[in-house]
Amino acid sequence: MTPGIRSALGLDTASVQQAYQAVYNRPISTLYTEPIGLTDRLRWRWARLAGWLENLSPFWSAFALTLVETVGAGILALPIALAQVGPLVGVGLLLVLGLANILTLVGITEAITRYGPMRYG
Repeated sequence: MTPGIRSALGLDTASVQQAYQAVYNRPISTLYTEPIGLTDRLRWRWARLAGWLENLSPFWSAFALTLVETVGAGILALPIALAQVGPLVGVGLLLVLGLANILTLVGITEAITRYGPMRYG
């Protein structure tokens, strides 16, 4: 973001650097800080992701919460149940069931978000 801000403000031009030097009696390079460390960058990215998730529409919030609720003990039993039919049939069956599950979640989420109090807050 810094290069875009620098170019928008013209901080790299000689006239701005001279004016800053005249007013504050120090070079304009003192405006900049040291690059942040890895942990701080990860925190900023995590905060950006959290902000994005918090600003999702009610549809996607309900969809995400419903999707998380569907993962349960059934996942643990799938390898045992599919061991009898073979790997290709098992993967195909998982894809079909996964698609049916996603379509069900989309329908439930749409119904939830069309509910008046949810839609109008």
